[in-house]
Parts: sequence; structure tokens; C-alpha cells
Amino acid sequence: MGKTILTYNDLYEINQKLEENELEFKLHLHDVCGSQSFTLELLRDDINENNYDKMKYVIENFFEEKHIKVEFLENNLEFVIKQ
Repeated sequence: MGKTILTYNDLYEINQKLEENELEFKLHLHDVCGSQSFTLELLRDDINENNYDKMKYVIENFFEEKHIKVEFLENNLEFVIKQ
């Protein structure tokens, strides 16, 4: 099984879903040395814990539709694709 790669179109679609759900996060893709990492930028300083849960839900559902699992790191602003 090959490595899962997120495309720029996927990145755009996720950011659209975050915006549609009125979530103040923006997803960034970092492509370094043949590997990808993902960080979320807070667009407001006063985001509450429920918004983090909803953001994670939106992102996890996007990937589940593509049969891909993601794992968020402790800070909830970074995640990786589980291979």
C-alpha cells in the first residue's frame, strides 16, 4: 500500500468546510522531504474548547470519507495521516 498524499484541492476543500461550519481555523500543509505534515492556524485568540472538538470532527469526517485515518497531536493544532 502506498503513502497517502493530501492534494492542494483537498486542502482547499477542508478549509471550505471549516469556513462553512464557522470555525476560526485554517489548515496548512507542509511538504518536506517526501512527507507531509499539517498544522491548523487559529484565526481568533478566543476560541473555546467546543470549537476544537468541532474542528477535529470536520477534519476527521473529511478523511474518513476517503478511508483515511488521522491522528491529532496533543496541542490539537497538528495532525498526521496514519499509515
